[in-house]
Amino acid sequence: MTKSVQLATAVIAGLLFVSSAIGFDNDLSDEEKKAGWQLLFNGKDLTGWKCNNGKPVATPVENGSIVPYKSGGYIVIHEKTFENFVLKCDVRWEDPRCNSGIFFRVEDPKNPVHTGFEVQVMSGEKVGKHEFGAIYDLKATNKNAGNETGEWNSVEIRCYGPYINVKVNGEEVAAMNCDKFDKPGVCPDGKKHKYKLNGKPRAVKDFARAGYLGFQDHGHKVWYKNVKLLELDYPPSPTQANVSYGAHDANVLDFWQAKGDGPRPLLVYIHGGGWVGGDKKRNVNQIIPFLNEGISYAAINYRLTGEAPLPAPVHDAARAIQFIRSKATEWNIDPTRIALTGGSAGACTSMWILLHDDLADPNSEDPVLRESTRVTAAAVAGGQTSIDPKVIEGWLGPNVLKHRMINMAVGEKTMEAALENYDRHKSLYEEFSPYNHLDSDDPPLFMSYGNNMKLPSENAGHGIHHPVYGVKMKEKADQEGHECHLLIKGVSESEEYATPAEFLMSKLLAR
Repeated sequence: MTKSVQLATAVIAGLLFVSSAIGFDNDLSDEEKKAGWQLLFNGKDLTGWKCNNGKPVATPVENGSIVPYKSGGYIVIHEKTFENFVLKCDVRWEDPRCNSGIFFRVEDPKNPVHTGFEVQVMSGEKVGKHEFGAIYDLKATNKNAGNETGEWNSVEIRCYGPYINVKVNGEEVAAMNCDKFDKPGVCPDGKKHKYKLNGKPRAVKDFARAGYLGFQDHGHKVWYKNVKLLELDYPPSPTQANVSYGAHDANVLDFWQAKGDGPRPLLVYIHGGGWVGGDKKRNVNQIIPFLNEGISYAAINYRLTGEAPLPAPVHDAARAIQFIRSKATEWNIDPTRIALTGGSAGACTSMWILLHDDLADPNSEDPVLRESTRVTAAAVAGGQTSIDPKVIEGWLGPNVLKHRMINMAVGEKTMEAALENYDRHKSLYEEFSPYNHLDSDDPPLFMSYGNNMKLPSENAGHGIHHPVYGVKMKEKADQEGHECHLLIKGVSESEEYATPAEFLMSKLLAR
């Protein structure tokens, strides 16, 4: 083989490698193919596309792009209907007066304006319900992430049950929950919208959840390319269900794997119930917002104190974190970005793991126990920052001791027995009180509580979830220089985060 032929062969091989690795316009990368993405437009012809009136598209493909302008219909639609999906495309325009739209979930192609959704495509630098990236007439943009006129913009639309999220150039600009638009002709903010059916205002909640998608001709020339779609399962079933992470029947977890490029961050839910009850079962609406952001999700069960008192419930949860870390490669998890969440006893356990020294044992014969228990952050609700009866009675009054979480934690059937044998149980009470482990080096914590500040606590239920738990922890965190956020409506708020979800997404996505 001559040197010139060898060189040509090497160049071709290199080009094939680059094409396979990063993909060209109107093509799928190897990763996208593996993930199940569909290429809806081949860049050469309009196979699979037509006008919404049923006629062929009059405008030919131009420079590898769909051009709806003068197509012969109001929108150029794909022949298939889709329900739950991620749609990606690139769009550009040259006229600074550009006005177009991306339609989706269109029930009746002959009436797309009132039977489907539209993401606005237009020039300008404003924000609003009719600006670039807005869910037209329903949800305003929170920012304008568009590029200059003449430049390409990437748009991503995610439809997942009632949830619609829109990103422009990688930034989320609009999001809505259709189920909250339950009044005919009116948005949740009280403002009217345009949508009608047979001349009567309709509720967006009643819109079809499946339909056609396409690109609008609104009198300006616009180019669309790289049109690709990934269908999603809704509601999401666990990717892995009832996976055993330990030796006991209760040591099982569910795992939902989020889609996205590269290893995904993970949120682990630890259920409440005073360590005497509860279960890992979750409402999918509590999971979906995180999956939508590319955050995987896990929910765990653990032994309850009726079967095995402390340290069992908490150490089981810690082992679950170690087990999940051991699955990082197999489950596409980023082991450096794992956060915890839970309420009541689940909050107590989450805080204990967050604040406690690492339990990893590098010399253990069990490979799971060699893994770290350290996490990135925790957001909890109504959690006990101390379970020591001598401490919490002083904080909250005697009614808190009526809750059986405190005596059952150490294997006593009554609170009287727990107090009578306090010296025997003191070390457990102190060890499993998160308050005792907090220092300045610990990862950030977000706590939320109800706002009934009455003291002494009114009853056992009030006492075991009392906001003073959070006040005491926040006071110590501030003294130690530890990042801690406390949300009690009308009493305390975070200067940075309005909700636990906002906090968790910020920490897990490094925003």
